[in-house]
Amino acid sequence: MAQKQKMGKTLRDDLRQGGFFKNLKKEFKELESFYLDDERRALLKHMGWFRRTFKSMIWLFKSLFFHLTTVRRILLMVAVILFFGISARISGADVQLQRNGSIVSLFIFLFILMLELKDKLLAKNELRAGRAVQEALMPEEQPLFSGWQLFLFSRPANDVGGDLVDFFTVDENQTDITLCDVAGKGLPAALFAAKMQSSLRAIAADYSSITKLSAKINEIFCRDGISSRFASLLYLRLQRNSGTVRLMNAGHLPPLLVGSAHIKELPKGDPAIGLKKGIRYKEQSVSLNPGEFLLLYSDGLTEARDENGTFYGDERLTALLKRNHGNSARQIAREILHSVKLFTGDAPKTDDLSFVILKRILE
Repeated sequence: MAQKQKMGKTLRDDLRQGGFFKNLKKEFKELESFYLDDERRALLKHMGWFRRTFKSMIWLFKSLFFHLTTVRRILLMVAVILFFGISARISGADVQLQRNGSIVSLFIFLFILMLELKDKLLAKNELRAGRAVQEALMPEEQPLFSGWQLFLFSRPANDVGGDLVDFFTVDENQTDITLCDVAGKGLPAALFAAKMQSSLRAIAADYSSITKLSAKINEIFCRDGISSRFASLLYLRLQRNSGTVRLMNAGHLPPLLVGSAHIKELPKGDPAIGLKKGIRYKEQSVSLNPGEFLLLYSDGLTEARDENGTFYGDERLTALLKRNHGNSARQIAREILHSVKLFTGDAPKTDDLSFVILKRILE
């Protein structure tokens, strides 16, 4: 049987970790980011610290109030009234009544907190199960394919994400690689990405033309999708022991072709999947020499932010690729992840991060 947690020991361990005020400031910023709109956050920036704190607390309380269920809103107002002792002022026993009112209000606050925490834990468990399904559907980080070093990576900003990275073999001489970025984050985007993955895997073998395959996928999502939901898609097809890559770009960031003396951005593509019916997608083709590689990535890489809100940016990525062009696909991937981690520090993740590296080798 697992040992029961002890409150005193847990609290002592929490205090020994240090960084309490730094973490408190971080938590408060996350509250403002979640509950307050852009207009109010902009107004707070121009206030002094005292006025900013007072205004922020008022706005946060109002936002909290409207996010609660009906019963919890009523309980919250009862707790606030009891806490400030309004009912206690009707008689001479102010002190005792106010003390009793404060105790009752404390229990009401704790009761509301427990209800909210229960909802969060239930949602967290469901999202954790969803993440486990997503991970089970993900291919290996380094799938094997003759003539290539491959590395695939995807990390959601939240428990589940809307990025899709996939690798599947069409036949013994041909394999397809997908990188998809669904607009938005969280569960809706994850469900869209799951449908994209299942649809592509179901019909890919029936299409020798990746442009016709893309048109069919677009038709499916325009027919069955939600009008406000769309996805950018990079679809690549490799042949065994060939350096030629056929690809289709539907609204995604152009891949980068990296060699010892150059970094070249491939041409931009067509509109994203699910935006408009009847789009005719164009196929691109690029040939890689041994030692060259393609980098496919979502905007969660270059738009990763540090604690000041500064973007990681194209320049940092380009400089990193120049320094590491001679490394293996796995080593390049590790350098990218290490660089992004150092840059972002303790800043919260704002977007899913995904990339694919395809390095041409001679065997």
